[in-house]
Amino acid sequence: MPNRLQTVGCRAFACAAAILLAPAAVAQTTPAAGAARIAEHMEVVGADGAHVGTVDKVENGTIVLAETDRDAGGRHHAVPIAWIGTVDGKVLLTKPAAEAKAQWDRADKPTDGPKH
Repeated sequence: MPNRLQTVGCRAFACAAAILLAPAAVAQTTPAAGAARIAEHMEVVGADGAHVGTVDKVENGTIVLAETDRDAGGRHHAVPIAWIGTVDGKVLLTKPAAEAKAQWDRADKPTDGPKH
Protein backbone atom coordinates (compact mmCIF):
# COMPACT_ATOMS: atom_id res chain seq x y z
CA MET A 1 0.00 0.00 0.00
CA PRO A 2 1.50 3.40 -0.97
CA ASN A 3 2.17 5.89 1.77
CA ARG A 4 0.67 9.39 1.77
CA LEU A 5 3.80 11.02 0.31
CA GLN A 6 3.84 8.63 -2.65
CA THR A 7 0.14 9.26 -3.36
CA VAL A 8 0.53 13.06 -3.25
CA GLY A 9 3.63 12.86 -5.47
CA CYS A 10 1.80 10.77 -8.06
CA ARG A 11 -1.12 13.19 -8.14
CA ALA A 12 1.20 16.17 -8.58
CA PHE A 13 3.02 14.39 -11.41
CA ALA A 14 -0.29 13.56 -13.13
CA CYS A 15 -1.43 17.19 -12.93
CA ALA A 16 1.88 18.48 -14.29
CA ALA A 17 1.76 15.95 -17.14
CA ALA A 18 -1.81 16.96 -18.04
CA ILE A 19 -0.81 20.62 -18.22
CA LEU A 20 2.28 19.95 -20.33
CA LEU A 21 0.50 17.59 -22.71
CA ALA A 22 -2.61 19.76 -23.20
CA PRO A 23 -3.15 20.76 -26.84
CA ALA A 24 -2.03 24.24 -27.84
CA ALA A 25 -5.51 25.00 -29.20
CA VAL A 26 -6.83 25.08 -25.64
CA ALA A 27 -4.74 28.19 -24.97
CA GLN A 28 -6.36 29.93 -27.92
CA THR A 29 -9.64 31.14 -26.50
CA THR A 30 -10.63 33.86 -28.95
CA PRO A 31 -10.71 34.29 -32.72
CA ALA A 32 -8.48 37.35 -32.31
CA ALA A 33 -5.82 35.18 -30.67
CA GLY A 34 -6.00 32.88 -33.69
CA ALA A 35 -5.81 35.80 -36.11
CA ALA A 36 -2.46 36.81 -34.62
CA ARG A 37 -1.07 33.40 -35.69
CA ILE A 38 -2.26 33.57 -39.31
CA ALA A 39 0.43 33.82 -41.97
CA GLU A 40 0.26 34.63 -45.66
CA HIS A 41 -0.34 31.58 -47.89
CA MET A 42 -1.91 29.48 -45.09
CA GLU A 43 -4.75 27.26 -46.22
CA VAL A 44 -8.21 28.10 -44.89
CA VAL A 45 -10.53 25.13 -44.40
CA GLY A 46 -14.09 24.76 -43.21
CA ALA A 47 -15.13 22.91 -40.08
CA ASP A 48 -15.66 19.90 -42.36
CA GLY A 49 -12.02 20.03 -43.49
CA ALA A 50 -12.89 21.13 -47.05
CA HIS A 51 -10.80 23.84 -48.74
CA VAL A 52 -12.15 27.42 -48.55
CA GLY A 53 -9.20 29.49 -49.73
CA THR A 54 -5.66 30.70 -49.18
CA VAL A 55 -4.72 33.61 -46.92
CA ASP A 56 -3.57 36.75 -48.71
CA LYS A 57 -3.58 38.96 -45.60
CA VAL A 58 -5.45 39.83 -42.42
CA GLU A 59 -6.91 43.33 -42.18
CA ASN A 60 -9.84 45.17 -40.64
CA GLY A 61 -11.12 42.14 -38.75
CA THR A 62 -11.13 39.87 -41.78
CA ILE A 63 -9.01 37.22 -43.41
CA VAL A 64 -8.61 38.31 -47.03
CA LEU A 65 -8.38 35.29 -49.29
CA ALA A 66 -6.10 35.29 -52.34
CA GLU A 67 -7.81 35.96 -55.65
CA THR A 68 -5.48 33.45 -57.30
CA ASP A 69 -6.82 30.54 -55.21
CA ARG A 70 -8.59 27.82 -57.22
CA ASP A 71 -11.91 28.51 -55.46
CA ALA A 72 -11.76 32.33 -55.55
CA GLY A 73 -13.17 32.90 -59.03
CA GLY A 74 -10.49 35.51 -59.69
CA ARG A 75 -11.65 37.77 -56.85
CA HIS A 76 -10.53 38.49 -53.33
CA HIS A 77 -12.98 37.27 -50.72
CA ALA A 78 -12.98 37.97 -47.00
CA VAL A 79 -14.15 35.99 -44.00
CA PRO A 80 -14.51 37.53 -40.55
CA ILE A 81 -11.97 36.52 -37.94
CA ALA A 82 -14.98 35.67 -35.75
CA TRP A 83 -15.29 32.49 -37.84
CA ILE A 84 -11.85 31.22 -36.75
CA GLY A 85 -11.92 28.01 -34.75
CA THR A 86 -8.21 27.20 -34.51
CA VAL A 87 -4.97 28.09 -36.24
CA ASP A 88 -2.38 25.34 -36.36
CA GLY A 89 -0.57 25.20 -39.69
CA LYS A 90 -3.85 26.08 -41.38
CA VAL A 91 -6.87 28.17 -40.47
CA LEU A 92 -9.82 26.04 -39.39
CA LEU A 93 -13.15 27.85 -39.49
CA THR A 94 -16.16 27.13 -37.30
CA LYS A 95 -18.41 26.87 -40.38
CA PRO A 96 -18.42 24.17 -43.06
CA ALA A 97 -16.69 25.24 -46.29
CA ALA A 98 -19.90 25.50 -48.35
CA GLU A 99 -21.52 27.76 -45.73
CA ALA A 100 -18.40 29.95 -45.47
CA LYS A 101 -18.27 30.35 -49.27
CA ALA A 102 -21.98 31.16 -49.41
CA GLN A 103 -21.43 33.94 -46.86
CA TRP A 104 -18.01 35.32 -47.73
CA ASP A 105 -17.82 38.93 -48.81
CA ARG A 106 -15.79 40.75 -51.38
CA ALA A 107 -12.64 42.10 -49.70
CA ASP A 108 -13.30 45.62 -51.00
CA LYS A 109 -16.55 45.83 -49.00
CA PRO A 110 -16.61 46.20 -45.20
CA THR A 111 -17.66 43.05 -43.40
CA ASP A 112 -19.32 42.90 -40.03
CA GLY A 113 -20.03 39.19 -40.24
CA PRO A 114 -22.16 36.93 -42.35
CA LYS A 115 -24.79 38.45 -44.63
CA HIS A 116 -28.29 37.04 -44.36
